[in-house]
Amino acid sequence: PPPNMVATHTTTANSFVDPYENASGKASSRLCRQIFVGGLPTNVTQAGLRAWAQRTFQGRVINAVLVVDKRTHKRPRGFGFVTFDTAEAGNLAV
Repeated sequence: PPPNMVATHTTTANSFVDPYENASGKASSRLCRQIFVGGLPTNVTQAGLRAWAQRTFQGRVINAVLVVDKRTHKRPRGFGFVTFDTAEAGNLAV
């Protein structure tokens, strides 16, 4: 999930509500294609994360985001997210 979301499930009026489903009942396309990458070194850069992801996952990467300290906007927090071109590519990555 994106850094500001918490994976939770709730029930409403005896029906299960998944926060990752859209109004049509299908899982959000981006969330199905995105993986969390943790344990990154403190000297990693945005360009370095993207280059690693593209090498590792053979060009299937459409985006790589390194999460940084919200006060300094510089210091990496040690994790990021990689988004793939298809949900299948994302599933193969994990």
